[in-house]
Amino acid sequence: MKTRALFLMTLLGLAAVVACSDDENASTFPEPVVADAGDAPRAPEGEVCCAMACGSGFETTFTTTADDATLQTSTISVCRNDQCFETSFADMKLPTDGPGTGRSKPFLDPVERDRQKAPLVEVTVWDETPWRLAVRYSPWASTDWNDGDRYAVLFKDARGTELHRAEAAVSYVRSAGCCQEICGHATFDEPDGGADAGDAGDGG
Repeated sequence: MKTRALFLMTLLGLAAVVACSDDENASTFPEPVVADAGDAPRAPEGEVCCAMACGSGFETTFTTTADDATLQTSTISVCRNDQCFETSFADMKLPTDGPGTGRSKPFLDPVERDRQKAPLVEVTVWDETPWRLAVRYSPWASTDWNDGDRYAVLFKDARGTELHRAEAAVSYVRSAGCCQEICGHATFDEPDGGADAGDAGDGG
């Protein structure tokens, strides 16, 4: 009997809810808006459209025979045309896991970089003998590049002695990026005055 009574009360409760919802004065939630998939942007057949930058920019690598202590107290600067960035290795832990491993350091704090809409500039130290340093410069906007851009890389020890200097105007290699974006990538092929002064930086 109790089960039947509970069942009837449940049915009556549901009926009351239905009746209430039919009332003109009843408050109702708005229907959720469902986006029409037909209005969404579509990538070309076989491609995935993305909002990420396509990796435009510049990169270069060089080696230095500077010892650990010299490298740890050195600074490196990277310039594109009239804009320059500099960082030191003082707060960077050098890689020690053997060939093929490295550690990277951005020149700007990520939060500050986002605030300034500044380029991504970073240096990677590879655990090789001699040390190999890789520099990468990626503009904030992946379309911010022009043939004739001039890049300069200067690596100095704590005394200001140049361990490596390279400078050159570049031409970019074009490639297709996401969503029909054109990317540009450049490296130093034959840098002007790019003689590697790493042998002068043994810290002696």
